[in-house]
Amino acid sequence: MKLAEKQALLQELTEDELRELVLLDLFKKMAYTRIYNYHGALEGGKDIVFCQDDPINNQIYISVVIKSHKITGDFGSLKGAKNILFQIQKSLKSPYQDTASGVEFPISKCYVVTPFEMDNFAINSFKEELKEFSTLVSFIDGPKLIELIDKYIPEIFEGKLFSQDKYIRNLYNNNHLVKNLKILGSLEDRKLYEIYTGGNLVDFGISYEMFPYLKNELKIFELLKEHNIIAIFGSPGAGKTLFLQKLILDLISTREGKLLNKITKIPIYLRLYSLTYSDVENENKFLKMLWSKLEVLGLKKTKIFNKNYEIIFLFDGYDEISSDQIRGEFIRCFINLQRQRYKNFRFIITSRYNYELTDTRIKYDEPLTKIKRVSLLSFNSDKRRDFIQKWFRGDFKETEILNSIIEKNRSLRHFSRTPLLLTMITIIYESSPVDSKQYFKYLVL
Repeated sequence: MKLAEKQALLQELTEDELRELVLLDLFKKMAYTRIYNYHGALEGGKDIVFCQDDPINNQIYISVVIKSHKITGDFGSLKGAKNILFQIQKSLKSPYQDTASGVEFPISKCYVVTPFEMDNFAINSFKEELKEFSTLVSFIDGPKLIELIDKYIPEIFEGKLFSQDKYIRNLYNNNHLVKNLKILGSLEDRKLYEIYTGGNLVDFGISYEMFPYLKNELKIFELLKEHNIIAIFGSPGAGKTLFLQKLILDLISTREGKLLNKITKIPIYLRLYSLTYSDVENENKFLKMLWSKLEVLGLKKTKIFNKNYEIIFLFDGYDEISSDQIRGEFIRCFINLQRQRYKNFRFIITSRYNYELTDTRIKYDEPLTKIKRVSLLSFNSDKRRDFIQKWFRGDFKETEILNSIIEKNRSLRHFSRTPLLLTMITIIYESSPVDSKQYFKYLVL
């Protein structure tokens, strides 16, 4: 691969992709130790932290500041260079805290990484602004980064990074957090695995009231072994989208956030509210629409047609499709795709109740076209308490107080059956002043 092609490939990456797909592996191959992906709300300017053996101090800690755009020496704006300068200073001034032991370690050096070339003016401008910190900062720009990659992880430029790996990493980045919690009043977005509880998955027709007596909860991975098409129905706010989000993570990663070494089931997620008639006029147009969305995320068509992979399409919000006509064409398209050509395809569709997945032009008498209908139930009291305990990270006192308040109030008990409403109730309680929590039920109702 030519130098210009290498530069272009690196410069297309987001900061998350540059960190996860390139730099973590690079620093590991460079024999640094205790490499931590430190990016997040509490990073203190540090995207990555790692150790270097030192003959005098035993180990020193180095922070990494990552920027996926060109870095200039213009400090006239609050954005750009001035913002990077602030991040470097913050990175060096604030210690790194080990998440396991809680011990703090001072930062001795800082590397600033960008896939773009930096000229001498930009580097010297930073050195002048950094003053006493200038000797502690090194810049790894595009040419230097390519040199290091060629030496330590040359496979990066052999096409592996920019196909399935990039797509899977994008999937993880888009789904490992429960987003939009701040809109509901939370101070932070939370990791999905930390708080996910999820309602019980049962055969369609089993109600919330019936479940405690039947105890026949279904498992989605068992259903995928037996059925090609699964329709998940649930009430508004029951957590259908989060269920798919959790399924994506289960298919590609561990609970600790490490991507699986071997992935044979590739999830493909699509929100259906934006579907138009031209997208589903025929199977070819439907496929073209899917490919256009997948290519943006980096998934190559060859993976889709490779029979060693099971492709699981996750179609979210069948009820949100704008018309009955488009819904009918959509059903016809994906069933015909599977029946005629793509036997390695599986489909999961979510919908509110009262939206039937049928089309009069299709015969549903063969195994490939039979739809397994299941329901995602609302929370019972056990699920409610489980969610609250996870939200408060195992804090027994806070869990018992909030759960007791809800249990004693009929309206709150009813509202808390819906996961979305329970989330809002929990956030309101959490953000209430301590001396007002005794009046919490009145604040909510």
